[in-house]
Amino acid sequence: MDDMQRFINEHNLRLREGAQGFMSREFSKHEWAAPAIQEADVFKKYCHHLGLMGATIEEITTVGFGVGPIDGYSISHFCTHKRHPENKTSIDVDACLCGVDHFNLIMNWYLCPIVLVTDKGKFEIDFTESSTVYMGKDSIPTHYYGASEEELEQEYLAKELFSGLQGDTITDCLIEEQTFEEAACEFTGACNMTLPYGLTSYIKNITFCLESGRKLRLSTFWNNGMIEVLDKEDRYVQIPADHLKRCLPFA
Repeated sequence: MDDMQRFINEHNLRLREGAQGFMSREFSKHEWAAPAIQEADVFKKYCHHLGLMGATIEEITTVGFGVGPIDGYSISHFCTHKRHPENKTSIDVDACLCGVDHFNLIMNWYLCPIVLVTDKGKFEIDFTESSTVYMGKDSIPTHYYGASEEELEQEYLAKELFSGLQGDTITDCLIEEQTFEEAACEFTGACNMTLPYGLTSYIKNITFCLESGRKLRLSTFWNNGMIEVLDKEDRYVQIPADHLKRCLPFA
């Protein structure tokens, strides 16, 4: 029995029903055999077990989807100005921005795992339902990374959005807890993975502390994931408008 299976058995972790490995052309959560962690203390132990602490970020990407909206700006804000292949008209992104020159790094919509690509491996995290986190290491083939062709023009490019975190090192993982009653008020139970009553703790949000003092925070909003990047004072890290332009898939 390998270390991963031993950890799963020791903490009675469950896998999605029918997860037998990847066979589909596009990523499917149902095929991903990652354990579901639903207790705060177990998740923190799991991060240490996988070797996430001390890992240096090389890039952050997504699986199957991009991310958005950014600070309230949906990608559709720019779609009416999208380049059309038949006439190759240019996009007046500056006009769409309406003079806004900075954006807070808060994204309140992602549906599939985000991937922390580090010098210690690729850590895949899916936190899109209440107090239920699926996490693996080097467990999703890289050809699933990034938005699918169908989704490409509907989402921001995660690699560009998070490029400012490259070279930063993960030093700690903090968990804000909640009660079962609070957790059960949000979306849960996808893939028949119900949220049990009576666990020692429930996960409200996850904060990865970085060596620079910045923080990468993950939480849920109904059946979506939310990502926030904060500075030392817990204020949102901002990116300039020129940076956001590089995150547009059709600019």
